[in-house]
Amino acid sequence: MEVKAGYDILEALGLYKSNRMELISCPTCGRCEIDLVNIVEQVRQRLPNDKKHLQIAIMGCVVNGPGEAREVDIGIAGGKGFGFLFKKGEKVRKIPEDRLVDELLEEITKMP
Repeated sequence: MEVKAGYDILEALGLYKSNRMELISCPTCGRCEIDLVNIVEQVRQRLPNDKKHLQIAIMGCVVNGPGEAREVDIGIAGGKGFGFLFKKGEKVRKIPEDRLVDELLEEITKMP
C-alpha cells in the first residue's frame, strides 16, 4: 500500500507518468448541482483498463468546471439536470445528467 501511495504522490506532482488514466475532480462548492461523489465513483469503477494515459476531470459546475480543468484531455462538468462534455477546456456538447457517465466513458474509448 505504501508503494502504491508513493507512486500516486509522484504522479500527482507530475514527477512520474504511468500508463493509467488519471481521474481528477473538484472539491465541490455551493455551485455543485450534481451528485459529484457518486459520479466520480461510477467513472472510477468503469474506466477501461488499458494502457492509455489520459487526464479525466469530473467537475461539479458548468460555470467554472471546463475552464478550471482546461489542461485535462477530457472531462464532464455538471449542472442542474445536464452537463457538458469538454476536451482541453472546450465544450463539446450538452448531455442530460443521467447520460453523463455513459457518454464520457464512450468518448474515452474512442480516444487514442
